[in-house]
Amino acid sequence: MKKALICLSFIVSIIGCKKDDPVDPNLPVTLANIAGNYKMTDITIASTSASIFNIFVTPCERDDTYAFAASGAVIRTDAGAVCTINTSASGTFSLTGSTITFLGNTYTVESLTNTNFVVSNNILYGGATYKALTTFTRQ
Repeated sequence: MKKALICLSFIVSIIGCKKDDPVDPNLPVTLANIAGNYKMTDITIASTSASIFNIFVTPCERDDTYAFAASGAVIRTDAGAVCTINTSASGTFSLTGSTITFLGNTYTVESLTNTNFVVSNNILYGGATYKALTTFTRQ
């Protein structure tokens, strides 16, 4: 009986163990760590997590790409479905602490991982000001 309990305990402990999901750790916010090609994949209201991506981003802009170079250059390419008014742009981006400025807009970097970075800024929506979180996913 004692051997059966030990065997049962061993089997339960093996079955009960599962591999943890891989973690995508936050990276230091540097030009080199941001460098890469991205697509904007979501915009949410921070307080509610409600997505407003389809409200603020037109269908032809949803496939645009953003190329950030470690040198500080940034290029937005009107890719895929081309907009009537071309949304391509180029310029520079800069970092001061966790504040990033690119293509005429200033944001706070909320998180930066190997797969995406999330920035925040205040937006006016429905007559009120909200903190918006914009997610850029590495391509």
